[in-house]
Amino acid sequence: MAFSTLADETLWLGRVNVDLKTLPQTVDLSGSRLAATVMLVFAGGWTIFALSIFASFMKAPAYMGVFAAIFPIIGLALLANSIRMLLRRRIVKFEPAGVTVHERKLLSETEWYARYSEFEGVLLREHTRRNKNSSTTYQIIELKHPDPSKTLPLHVSTGTRPPRSAWESYGQKLALPALRQTADGIMGRDVSDFDQTLKMLGDAGKIDAGYDPSESIPDGLSVETTDAPHGEELKVTILANRFPLWLRALFFGFPAIFVAVGVLQPEVWPMSLFGGIFICAAYLVFRQTGKSPRTIRLTRDALTVSDSSFLLQEHETTFKLDEIEDLSVQASRSGMGLELRISSDRREGAAGHGLDRDALDWLRRYITAAIVNA
Repeated sequence: MAFSTLADETLWLGRVNVDLKTLPQTVDLSGSRLAATVMLVFAGGWTIFALSIFASFMKAPAYMGVFAAIFPIIGLALLANSIRMLLRRRIVKFEPAGVTVHERKLLSETEWYARYSEFEGVLLREHTRRNKNSSTTYQIIELKHPDPSKTLPLHVSTGTRPPRSAWESYGQKLALPALRQTADGIMGRDVSDFDQTLKMLGDAGKIDAGYDPSESIPDGLSVETTDAPHGEELKVTILANRFPLWLRALFFGFPAIFVAVGVLQPEVWPMSLFGGIFICAAYLVFRQTGKSPRTIRLTRDALTVSDSSFLLQEHETTFKLDEIEDLSVQASRSGMGLELRISSDRREGAAGHGLDRDALDWLRRYITAAIVNA
């Protein structure tokens, strides 16, 4: 695991929750020594084993020796990085007007000071780490500096619910803007607007949705106005296939190879049968799931996201309009494209899976305008 900047090492710290209720406050933001030690032991074992294998190729042709050398080189690189992480220390003193950071690196020690006014804001971002069988979502709050090496982690936790109260609390304490990482870059909100809903910002004239009613509706969406028991209702239907094209191509392309092999070599005809059955099953799932209704309904009081599929029961999430604080286009936690994230102090919801970036941006602006003008 290699890191190039302080910000990159945030996940290495594990759980972090800097308490800034009283200042000054000194916090050890060094990496986990336990994790570094585990990596050191693993890297040492890998290197010893790889060197023994390499030694057995000493009399082999040169090209085989070069190939065998790759593995001890990897081991030595892991070994060096784990030693670097084990020796590195970072002690941060949060003072009333700024921070003093003392760092010990592999071959040097440095100390620097920065006033809070030098930082861009308090950034909330999300990182999903995936492995073969599972994934972990990290919620990260950082004191963001224009120089990435001076960005400091304030909070690291696992889970899909963003720690909005902690994010807003840090911003208010340090009098810095609240920043949010989105698919379109970093978006900001002034400290005076913390905990303000989109409706409140609209009423105060502080938000412009950027929506033009003359814009054409993007492909993959349809919009209609219907009558509801409590007044007019705007209904957005998502027509796009929720699965990205690359995933559908994979599910059809891979079994097609089995079909082709079975056709070209009749003695292994069961491969064609297996591939054909898999293609038929994938077609039925994609067809039925693609036809399943997905809607976003807006009234003067609430926004409701409805989703159902061939594999899942219908699911509805309702937000009161006066509780929605943020709409943003984010990377989907499933790793399959983008989604529209709807956020309030209490929870988050997502919609628009399968839409491209332009359609999601239009949807964000359309819903924002509807909330502001409700």
